[in-house]
Amino acid sequence: MSTLKKAKLNNLSTLQSKLLFNYFDANKKKKAYTKLTIDLKDPAVTIVDANGGQVFTVCKGHNVHAKTMFKEYLTIDLAKLKEEQPKIYNQYKVKKVESTTLEVNVNKI
Repeated sequence: MSTLKKAKLNNLSTLQSKLLFNYFDANKKKKAYTKLTIDLKDPAVTIVDANGGQVFTVCKGHNVHAKTMFKEYLTIDLAKLKEEQPKIYNQYKVKKVESTTLEVNVNKI
């Protein structure tokens, strides 16, 4: 049977600990709201389109204005371009993008 190791706690200030906890909480809420937004978009578009593409209303003391806009755009298939025209692909590849990901997990004590 394996034993759990107790992690050594870093000496962080209360503000630093709170910041890390708030980052985790905001990220968790962002994921939930992203799913909610996806679930609500289609019915909302249907309502606005049924009313001529633009709606003004009032809800919970707020003025609400909604309109639908259709965008059509083209994208480049980079995998196909790299495969068929590697010289052109390498010629126009201009910058390297770097990012730092912060993952915070919280467990209730």
